[in-house]
This record gives sequence, C-alpha cells and structure tokens, in this order.
Amino acid sequence: MLAPIASMAEERDLAAWSTGHLSKAAMSALLGTGGSIGFVGAPRSILIFGLDPRQGADRHRDRMLAHAKCNVGRQQPSLAVQIVPHIVDSFGKRIETSRAQLGDSCDVSADDLVQVASGKDAPKIKAMKFLRDLLADGPHKVSEVSGIAADAGIAERTLKRAKKDLGCQVAF
Repeated sequence: MLAPIASMAEERDLAAWSTGHLSKAAMSALLGTGGSIGFVGAPRSILIFGLDPRQGADRHRDRMLAHAKCNVGRQQPSLAVQIVPHIVDSFGKRIETSRAQLGDSCDVSADDLVQVASGKDAPKIKAMKFLRDLLADGPHKVSEVSGIAADAGIAERTLKRAKKDLGCQVAF
C-alpha cells in the first residue's frame, strides 16, 4: 500500500507526510505503531511528538519532538516544544487556536516519549527520578546508591546514564 505512494513522491520530487498514533502498549518508537512494519520501514524519517517525561504528572507540561529514524541524514537532537495560544485572522473572523513553539534541544529520546505515553517510565527516566529523590537530602555512599537502585530494579548501566545526564558528581 505504501510503495505506490513512495514511488509517486520520488518520481515527482515530493515529500509524503502521514500521521499515526502509537499503541497504548508501545515500548519502542519504531515498533509501537501496530499493524504492518511498513509504517516504520517505508518512511525515510520518523518524528515522535509527546509529553515531556521530565515534568512528572503535570497535565499542562511541555511537549517534546524526537527523531526516531532518519536514513537520509544525521538524526537530529530532540527539541522541547511549548504549545502556546495563537490568534488567526481569517476572512474577518478571529479564531482562537494554539501553535507549537520549538525550543532548546534536550536528551530525551523517542523511546522515552513512547514509554511515557504508555504510562510506563522509560528506564533512564525512572533512574533519573530515583537519583533526584535519593540525593535530594544530600550525598550517599556509592555502595548504598547502587544497592538501593538494584532493589528498585534499576540496572547499573542505566543508573550511570542517568547520573551522566543529571550531571551528578558521584562515581559508580
């Protein structure tokens, strides 16, 4: 079904755009579309748009735009996106709507966004929350941090990535 669309777009030097929704059980940006693998195999680039997982349960939190796939160039960093009010004047009528305002780059991955949408924290996000909570009252021994993390089901490698992203001054 997608091959004729891709052929036509290539022949006419056009870009083809589609929008899809991920399944609620998705754990991967590339495998969460459900149905055919063609929906992620055919496109040259895939962007995932979702809630910022770093802002907790706030319903009005910012969004993120993340590159899940790009086989025509370098994959670009994720961007913070803020939804802001916007007024459109159309044929003398004033329409109140909103628009997306792109912000700074960030380290949130497409998979992080998918897992937030499914209601499950991505492992790195879970580890970052864990470190913030644990270290909020001050420093802890490395062995203590590692032990508590292991008990919480956080892998050491994931804990190290979270530590790096948070800029923690702790050696693991």
